[in-house]
Amino acid sequence: MSLRNNERQWGAVGKFFHWVIALAIIGNGVFGLMMDLAGSPMRKINWLALHKSIGLTVLALILLRIVWRAFDRRPPDEPMPRWQALAAHAMHAVLYVVILAISRRQTRRRRHRMSASTAISILRVGSREFEPAVKRLKSRHA
Repeated sequence: MSLRNNERQWGAVGKFFHWVIALAIIGNGVFGLMMDLAGSPMRKINWLALHKSIGLTVLALILLRIVWRAFDRRPPDEPMPRWQALAAHAMHAVLYVVILAISRRQTRRRRHRMSASTAISILRVGSREFEPAVKRLKSRHA
């Protein structure tokens, strides 16, 4: 199997991008839904960091796939009615847009302010020197 696409099939690089991205998106979606099962706040923060890292990896792979696709020819489409070919190409474009939009939305959400309860949970993990700060946060947000 060649790395590049040819007139009969997709190349190894295109197949690699396709399957790794598909599995990462599905796995990260399931992982994101399971984050509510985290017992402690610290575990949830760790899981969230891992979820974000996987998401950024997916974003990088999508961008690499788009660059690869721009420089590698596609195999010709299978014979089908024109409307099906147009629908298939449109849906492919919509999938790229949705994946990039979700990634962009998530990178924007990271800039939000941390909630008081999350800050208190993080400070609880630290040593006793944080107790005055925890009391101040609790009194402000009680």
